[in-house]
Amino acid sequence: MLDLTTLSGHKLSSTSKGVPDSLDGVTIEDAPKHSLNLLKHPFPAPVAVLRQSAIRANIELMRQYTRSAGVELAPHGKTTMAPQLFDMQLEAGAWGITCATAAHLRLYRQFGVSRIIVANQLLDADSVQFVARQLTEDPGFEFYGIVDSVAGVRQYFDVLSKLPRTRPINLLLEVGAVGGRTGVRTIEDALLIAKETTAMSASGSLRLAGIEAFEGIFAGRRRRSLRQILVSRRAQMRTPGHS
Repeated sequence: MLDLTTLSGHKLSSTSKGVPDSLDGVTIEDAPKHSLNLLKHPFPAPVAVLRQSAIRANIELMRQYTRSAGVELAPHGKTTMAPQLFDMQLEAGAWGITCATAAHLRLYRQFGVSRIIVANQLLDADSVQFVARQLTEDPGFEFYGIVDSVAGVRQYFDVLSKLPRTRPINLLLEVGAVGGRTGVRTIEDALLIAKETTAMSASGSLRLAGIEAFEGIFAGRRRRSLRQILVSRRAQMRTPGHS
């Protein structure tokens, strides 16, 4: 699904983690011809090894899970930054690929990822302009950015208002928690941002596409273990007057 042809000519460098001197300057396409064995040849540690059968089994398991749960998945590509793995995930039905930075975004587009979520806010004009150009040049490209303030909405709008009109940039309103890193803290703030984005959408440059949240910042109810429950009940039974 992705255009991986340019990867075959990419030259390996011994300055990269896990690449031995014998592969310095060798292209990815020619590397297998050297018939190196991880257990017999000197690879600088640490070395990450991926077993293709395990990767495909994991992807298939996740595909079955998301289908049974009725959800769509956009894997976070920053974990691997490997277009080959992106391609396998998309081929298995991934909805899109998530990225963390503008540099990741550019790399994804270089290999033709057609639906991207940026899990952080784009704060510089150059990156917003890049997205606008991509939307103009590729009708099949879908982009989703994040916003958590009125100032952020206006920053997007200020950049886009100086450019030729293109398809609107989709924005997700980020919901946060008190003491968290980002995201709105109150319903009132969320409504202000939603109204501002909706007002700007009249220009055709922005579109409020939904909400977003990082579940890791929300504290859940701590569940007691079976042992804790039993200890508590025994303590109650020893209490004088307990029936």
